[in-house]
Formats: sequence, structure tokens, C-alpha cells
Amino acid sequence: MEQRKINEKEDPRVLRTQQLLLQAFSDLFSEKGFHAMTVQDITERARVNRGTFYTHFEDKYAILDIGYVSNFSSISRVPCSSQILGTSAPSACSFRASSSGSRSYTR
Repeated sequence: MEQRKINEKEDPRVLRTQQLLLQAFSDLFSEKGFHAMTVQDITERARVNRGTFYTHFEDKYAILDIGYVSNFSSISRVPCSSQILGTSAPSACSFRASSSGSRSYTR
């Protein structure tokens, strides 16, 4: 089972789908803003099913976190979506990227 998860992360189809979703999110973020866009908007732009979106991301806040981190991966501390949007959250989280490329979330 562990080997399968590793292979899924390296599968070019998975990477391509994630890239399509991130690009669609980025385009819509620029056009509509975060609060106006929906998961349906993202999936229509990426030309994938909503189920596929949820296979890769929990919700649009998760894709915001991933998209923000991928754009600024060289920064050692990146705020979560709740901090970017100014919304209240039970706890703040941070993203750390080590020099070896491993990443971890902390809450």
C-alpha cells in the first residue's frame, strides 16, 4: 500500500492533473478573487470532474495553501489561507521546506 501511494505521487497523470487544477485556480483567483470562485469553477476551467478535484484537494482552501506554497517554496514560513484571507481560524499553521526538499505542516 505504501509503495502504491509513492507511485501515485510520481505518476505523470497525477502530476498533470494537479498542475491543471493549480493553473485553473491561479487564473480564477486573478479573474474573480478567492471568495467568488467555486470548486465547480475550478474544475470546469481545468476540464476535470469535481470528484477528481476532491481526490487531490480537500476544498478550495487546501488548493490555496498548496498554490501559495508552490509559488513561494523558497520561503521557510508561509501563512495558511486563513492568515492570507484574514479569516479567523482555530489555530495558525506554517509550512516549512527544508534544504533537502522535504515539507511538513505544523499547527
